[in-house]
Amino acid sequence: MERKMVESRHQRLRLKQQGQAKTCITLYWIVFCCLVLLMPKAAVAAPAVHDFEQEPLIPQFEFFVDKEHRHTLETIRQLPDNAFKKAPVTGYAGGYNRAVHWLRFTIPAATQPGQPLWLRIHPAYTDFLTLYRPDTSSDDTFVSVPSGEMVENWEKKTDRAFVFQLHAQNQAQRFYLRLSSSNNHSVIARVYSQSGYIGRVWVDYTLSGLYIGLLIALFILNIRHHKVHKNKLNTPYLALVAASLFTFISGDNWIMLLLPDSSKAWASYLPQVGTLIYTLTLSFFYHRLFEFQRQRNPIGYYLSIGFMGLTAIGFLALLLDLYIEYMPLLMKLSALYLLWTTGVAFSWWYHKRRHAGLILIAALLIFFGTFGTALFYGGWVASGILVFYSYTIGTLSGTLVFHGLISRQLRQLEQQYVTALLEKEHTEQLLAREQSDKEQKAQFISMLSHELKTPLSVISMGSAQSNLSEKARHYVQQAINDMSRVIDRCAVLEQVDHQVETRQETVELIALLDTLIQQSPSPTRIQRLFSKTSCQVQSDSDWLRVILSNLLDNALKYSPPETTIRIGLSCHNQQICVVFHNWTADPLPDGEKIFTKYYRAKSAHKKTGSGLGLYIVKRLADQLGGSIRYQSAPANTPLLFESDQITQASGVKEKEMLQHNKMNQVEMSLCLPDLS
Repeated sequence: MERKMVESRHQRLRLKQQGQAKTCITLYWIVFCCLVLLMPKAAVAAPAVHDFEQEPLIPQFEFFVDKEHRHTLETIRQLPDNAFKKAPVTGYAGGYNRAVHWLRFTIPAATQPGQPLWLRIHPAYTDFLTLYRPDTSSDDTFVSVPSGEMVENWEKKTDRAFVFQLHAQNQAQRFYLRLSSSNNHSVIARVYSQSGYIGRVWVDYTLSGLYIGLLIALFILNIRHHKVHKNKLNTPYLALVAASLFTFISGDNWIMLLLPDSSKAWASYLPQVGTLIYTLTLSFFYHRLFEFQRQRNPIGYYLSIGFMGLTAIGFLALLLDLYIEYMPLLMKLSALYLLWTTGVAFSWWYHKRRHAGLILIAALLIFFGTFGTALFYGGWVASGILVFYSYTIGTLSGTLVFHGLISRQLRQLEQQYVTALLEKEHTEQLLAREQSDKEQKAQFISMLSHELKTPLSVISMGSAQSNLSEKARHYVQQAINDMSRVIDRCAVLEQVDHQVETRQETVELIALLDTLIQQSPSPTRIQRLFSKTSCQVQSDSDWLRVILSNLLDNALKYSPPETTIRIGLSCHNQQICVVFHNWTADPLPDGEKIFTKYYRAKSAHKKTGSGLGLYIVKRLADQLGGSIRYQSAPANTPLLFESDQITQASGVKEKEMLQHNKMNQVEMSLCLPDLS
């Protein structure tokens, strides 16, 4: 029963894990399809005339880096054209520095002048961002529109990006952007019509919600696994998922939308903190995944520990306001570290280590995703929105692959756990069976020595007499018979404990019963309650003789000498049943134990016996395809089986005597299949 419970538990857990895996795969494909289907149409660079209703516009930036912070809009406008450098069409990557970055761009004439336009700028963690737009009421003048993380009223914002409202004109317009940040100086901008802007925000929020929801689902699934099984990768993986979630909601300023404006001072550092936490947890996860141990791989161990230490220094640099100077170094080291760990994953795959294929795929995804974002943040590459979000895509894909890896390991642990439980259960059963056998053997030896003392003492007393009387000779012979019977049953026990060899033959049941009655010690005490002269069954005659002789001997031995043993015969439900009815003194045998090995009722201890007779009967009856049933009741209570037949045959005098002596009725019913 316990084995079935363990196997059932294993089956439930396996189905549960399969369901969780299917859920994660489904969520992944939902995100993937949304990325493909919901991604807005590709924006295009500025033509001479542009239809903003058809597609958004990517501004073509030109930039000037003011390292000394001495320029204003007037001086910037007076700079020669060659002072500005052209940025890639996809965006501007200014990197980590303390300079002020000036950008200028031109919005072409619109096909529908006067329509509202929306300039949407990412990332949303620039401290101070000022847009200078032409004043439509005056030529050659500009109106400044301040924005930025430290300027915006976040309690009233609905879009975490920086948004400026413009108006389409029938001629081209030049705009200026001033960037000043304690973080990274990067800009990805799009100009939308009003309907295009609403659609873009809806897509952005949908994809972000799916990404956040999927990470939360992964965290919940694995924290439930973590409570069941302690895996060396569980804790680092949970930390990695939590860090990925925190980095996304802080880097994209989802947190700022939820916090009051009074928290701006410290909340503006959350993107930097998120970047450091993610880098540290990723290195910690790789440290556990690739098993960098000092004894086995000292070079890998010290490189891994060293990178984690350098990452941790970033928190100190942030406190000392040295984050901008520190991050370019960390970005370069991160690129080298990810390249190295990807090489380790490739080496594992090349040497065909377990799960190395999944590890290599995940390492490549995280490498390309993080490396692309590092190139953008470091100011080396400006490849647009996809590179800016390559970290998000790579992290999500790699995290899902690692989830599959850990799920495989958990399934293996569960199988090992169930195997260990089954082995433990089997061992406990063997120990319990061995202990039970020892106890039964000790009980049997004790009982056997006790049961043989009485007949041996009778034989000893008889042998001391020179001339035995008839009565003494009877007692000696009875003692010898009792000992012989005990020894015979012990000899049969070894066979019936296993599957006995049987042969099917036609057995004349009534003739066999008559023979056993005539051979019994007291044939006059036995009354036949059947009128049939012939009844044949298909069975093994030798083993059937053992069963019937044990039942008859048991009835004679444990009933008072002055009572009658009645044997009935009936046929019903395609069975032939032989019923042995006798009387016995209080207390009655325990019906649940009467067929167990070595059991003897309290009222039977005055008789020589082994406690094996009915056990042998039960084992043989089962192996012959039959059954044995025990019934007992007080003398004045009619038994259900054959009760009318027995009551009619019982004498009133005998009944009165048995009731007066507080006797009980006992019935043993042997039923054999009727194969005739």
